[in-house]
Amino acid sequence: MGQKIGLALDCCYDPVFGLGDTQTALAALQDINKRFHEGGVKQVITGCLNCYKLLSQHLEGVRIVFILDVLPADLFEKNWNGSACLHHPCPSSRWNGVMKKASDVFSHLQASSVDTKSDSFEPSQALCCGNGGGVSSSAPALADRFLDQVMKEANGKTLVTYCFGCQNRFLGRGVKSIHLLEGLSGRSPRGKVASMPVQWVNRFMLAMTARVKTVKFLLAILIVLLLSGGVYLTGQNIFSAEALTALLADYPIAAPLIFLGIYAVAPSLFLPSIPLTLAAGFFWGPIWGVIFSITGATIGSCLPFFLSRYLFQDTIRTKIPEERWNWLQDKVNQHGWKAVAFTRLIPVFPFNLLNYLFGLTPIPLRHYLWSTFVFMLPACIAFVAFGSSLGELLLRGNVRGLIIGIAIAVCAFLIPVALRPLFRKIGENKK
Repeated sequence: MGQKIGLALDCCYDPVFGLGDTQTALAALQDINKRFHEGGVKQVITGCLNCYKLLSQHLEGVRIVFILDVLPADLFEKNWNGSACLHHPCPSSRWNGVMKKASDVFSHLQASSVDTKSDSFEPSQALCCGNGGGVSSSAPALADRFLDQVMKEANGKTLVTYCFGCQNRFLGRGVKSIHLLEGLSGRSPRGKVASMPVQWVNRFMLAMTARVKTVKFLLAILIVLLLSGGVYLTGQNIFSAEALTALLADYPIAAPLIFLGIYAVAPSLFLPSIPLTLAAGFFWGPIWGVIFSITGATIGSCLPFFLSRYLFQDTIRTKIPEERWNWLQDKVNQHGWKAVAFTRLIPVFPFNLLNYLFGLTPIPLRHYLWSTFVFMLPACIAFVAFGSSLGELLLRGNVRGLIIGIAIAVCAFLIPVALRPLFRKIGENKK
């Protein structure tokens, strides 16, 4: 309880391994093992015996569990009528515990069904259905002989198995077959082999359903929608000074929300933010202008951070020169939030690119968030004060207000200058 659960739809490469290309299969397994370790995966529960076989043999530091070992028998209830025969798939012969658990579940299902109790049986050994080792592809006639042997043992009874490959073989021959997991409460036997397109759709829907329930996915959808809206607005020339001024003037009540929405997507689209900050001071004055602009700037810095960390990590990483990337990684590893402070105060990288780059580093979101807010604030105050002073001059002819605004802007600009010596050593080369 309380453990995080994920969904992995990787192929274990058992078909490739069984056909003799062990080098490709082992390379794929090493990659799977690496990704599991990077993701902090400690245990994998699988419903496929072939996956159970290969993963348990070749994955290190990850516990592999067959699904029947974690499902209590009382979760299963009768889902079919008539006589039945339990078929043990050939990989199960490696693990007596798996065969015993399958037998226990089958016995539970027998006990819950009047129709099957008196006319059901379980063979004493595992039998190959003809799919093992790619025999059905390389030697179809031999594979059919294996299948005939299983059907002879069943003697016309419903074949109950716990391997989907075996079930597909039986259903393909027109034999009624049920997977043990279809005995779970609320599950109905599928009755036919799903076509390849249907299988891919099922996998896609399964993955999407799992992801939709996560906060990260919902956040990604929100970001994509915001960026799509930003691209559309860019095409409509809404980010020009004239269009922005007219838009905010036409909707004075909704103007702050419109402003925040535009400011949120502008950095992700590599659009300049200074005109927006000046506009905040021009429209709302020095106090509300700072509140709206620093809020928009912080949100606008976090959206590309999320995009690069959770969606486009590999794509963005390949676009960054190796030297710059190594420099930033080294600074974050050594100095943490101080690296954010340094790059906000001293423009080593373009501001909008920097938002994406920090998403690739190991810096925690909370450190990135507060340090971005704090160390962007002086420049934000400066530009808002300057924009406000322009508003005082143009709208009210207030020369004194202009002078005060410029003085505040100069003082705000001097704050980063005063702080730079505290962080300058971060810009030095590696030791």
